Amino acid sequence: MSGFVLFFCLLIHSIFAPCPDGTVDDYQEMCLVPHNKTFTFAQAQLLCNQTQGTVVPIDNVFTNRLTQRLADQDFQNNTFIDAFRGPNGNWTYTSGRQLIYLSWATGEPKNGLNCAYMDHVSGNWYATDCSTTMLPVVCGVPEDVFIPTTIPTTAFVPRKCFFCYPGADNILFILDVSMNNKYWKQVVKGLSEVAGNWSGFDRIAVLGYGDLIFDVCRYRTLITVLEFENVLDAMGPRDKHPPSIATALMDAQTFVPPNMLYTGKQTTILISAVGDPDDIQEAKPYAKILQDQGALIVVSLNYQVDALSTLTSPGWAMNWNNVYDSRPLRDFLDNLLSQ
Repeated sequence: MSGFVLFFCLLIHSIFAPCPDGTVDDYQEMCLVPHNKTFTFAQAQLLCNQTQGTVVPIDNVFTNRLTQRLADQDFQNNTFIDAFRGPNGNWTYTSGRQLIYLSWATGEPKNGLNCAYMDHVSGNWYATDCSTTMLPVVCGVPEDVFIPTTIPTTAFVPRKCFFCYPGADNILFILDVSMNNKYWKQVVKGLSEVAGNWSGFDRIAVLGYGDLIFDVCRYRTLITVLEFENVLDAMGPRDKHPPSIATALMDAQTFVPPNMLYTGKQTTILISAVGDPDDIQEAKPYAKILQDQGALIVVSLNYQVDALSTLTSPGWAMNWNNVYDSRPLRDFLDNLLSQ
């Protein structure tokens, strides 16, 4: 993941970056600004209001992860989040808007407590007392607060990054969000071996689930390993039945922000072992969306390669029967990427 916190940080984006040094861009037009002193929730909100922001509102898994990483690395302490229990007992943002993303720890939120903080290690939320709890705060400030009125003559200082390779412009990143399944770990191992045979890369790095894509500051080529049925696991609890490939494709689009995944020279490999023809038909429109945005390859493991190839361009699907032998994948990708 990721943020984790930024890409290159996009050559142009780094030149005209709206979020200044010491802050983190959440890629939703908001800069995350850490304050390491401790405050009550009311004091924290007042501090954030002074820069036209609020205590960070958590709208999705990415902002949650970014905030957790920021709190863990900057504070080594928990941090307030924008969540408040109103008189009717419902939890909302302080704006009154209903919470649209939840990460409560087991047994939370406890009754009688009206504010919330994030655990800096797990990213889980806990209810707490608004007036007596003293914690650091991450403010969410609109990007346009930092946009200069004139175009700078020099680049801004690069923003805070959690996973950087300074000075290397052409890096092959392999992102594994397969949730540590041993089978899929072997897939990533095979991809690493394949990548080692390609020339022209300054270096190769494998990112695990804990290093989500928004942790990447600079890259030029990215391979993303998404095993469809495991994508939803990263999005939170799901029912007992496996999600359809179409649902997973939709969530893959959400799981990796398009403005980060589909920029520059990249290859996206969506790996799936699907077998239901109905799922294939259902998935087509979503696969086309991803393909239009730059996803190049759909790889089928073990079976249904003919059906799966209908999701994308001819020749962009293969039957990789033996995941422990990377040679077929190497040859397939070498041929594809040389076109």
